[in-house]
Amino acid sequence: MGRLATLERPSEHSPLAQAAAMHTACPKCGGASTGGTCAECDQETATFAPPGARPANDFSQVPLHGGGPMAGYNPDESRSGEFVTFDGGLLPMGPAGPVATNRCSPTGAQFTSIPSGTLTPALVGGGFRTTFRMEGNFSAAIPCTCALGVYRQYIRGYAKVDGTAVNHPLLPGTTLHPTTYQEDGTPAGEAYGHREAPGVSGNRYRDDQAGGCTFEGRDTPGFPNVAPGHTFEINLDFRGELKDTTNGNVFTSSTWSVVGSVTIP
Repeated sequence: MGRLATLERPSEHSPLAQAAAMHTACPKCGGASTGGTCAECDQETATFAPPGARPANDFSQVPLHGGGPMAGYNPDESRSGEFVTFDGGLLPMGPAGPVATNRCSPTGAQFTSIPSGTLTPALVGGGFRTTFRMEGNFSAAIPCTCALGVYRQYIRGYAKVDGTAVNHPLLPGTTLHPTTYQEDGTPAGEAYGHREAPGVSGNRYRDDQAGGCTFEGRDTPGFPNVAPGHTFEINLDFRGELKDTTNGNVFTSSTWSVVGSVTIP
């Protein structure tokens, strides 16, 4: 995905390391517990780029725009950075927040803005893409926070240039699959809605990353740069979920597609 941030092991004094130290094994439910008890279990984990890392989806060095042949094109997107599905976290990351207290299962959740149906990408700013927002609210009983309610985004499908499928990496160890949903993200470990990561514009929980009840996300899937003399095709399916990490219960979900093609004369 272009130039990727190099992951470094955080020091034992870093906020991420201190947060991890507060989690212990929870044999009762097979997840992790906070404060050494099994009262609440968070079964989802992820690896994230460290604070201050350059965003993984950095396409500034990809020589694909302008006239003439598409000399920089390579269907192995893991090297060329020609296609992007994850667009959260475009601003510099701040420090990780503290682990939330009063961690209880949410009582409900609903989307306030989420796509549905089929979206059509367009030629915008030298690229072929579309933008959408993902926003939702969790409910929790007083005095609980919404720390165990999360947004997750999954993706499947393909992108092609001149009929050749782009080999598009997602989270570490996974690549975009034409028929199987996988979590949307980047090889640097960035993904939507993970409270362990610092909140940034386009991927955050409002007011309090650790326990806030409102998720705000943005995505702009597509080709950031397109060149004359080539055909670009996008056929993607997305699924967004508001869920309880304690038991995996999905309060609500939505599916949508991004489908379109264009030939640049």
